[in-house]
Amino acid sequence: MVRSVLYIIGIIITSSLFSCNQNSSDNKAEDVPIATNESLPFFNKPDWTPEWISLADSAYKSIHTIPKFSFTNQDGNTITQDYVNGKIYVANFFFSRCRGICPKMATNMQLLQESYKNDPDIILLSHSVTPEADSIIVLKKYALDNKVDAKNGTC
Repeated sequence: MVRSVLYIIGIIITSSLFSCNQNSSDNKAEDVPIATNESLPFFNKPDWTPEWISLADSAYKSIHTIPKFSFTNQDGNTITQDYVNGKIYVANFFFSRCRGICPKMATNMQLLQESYKNDPDIILLSHSVTPEADSIIVLKKYALDNKVDAKNGTC
């Protein structure tokens, strides 16, 4: 499940980077090679080259994963990895005062939220990288401004 998250994160970040810097259509999702088996690719390199890594490959142990976490969401609830246990989840990292890539990532999260709003097995999480500045009140405003539906996602 965590590996699925990394694939989706790569798509979100890649589409955000390309949409911020280019207006041509030469960076479409269909240009990403698709594996013939049922595994998902991993994005471990700075150039976003997809890699299909077998469980038996020693490189599999070096794949980045999201460590255990505990944070307070915009509604004051504590969210941990138990909240996403058994689910596919998309993790986004942001800070509310970000004016660079964060607004585009929030837009992409809105698109995902709309696409998967009726799928209880998919959860969207946005982790603040500046929790000291992103209080519950700030997160609530951010969630409202970005149309976060707490049913399948949370800040």
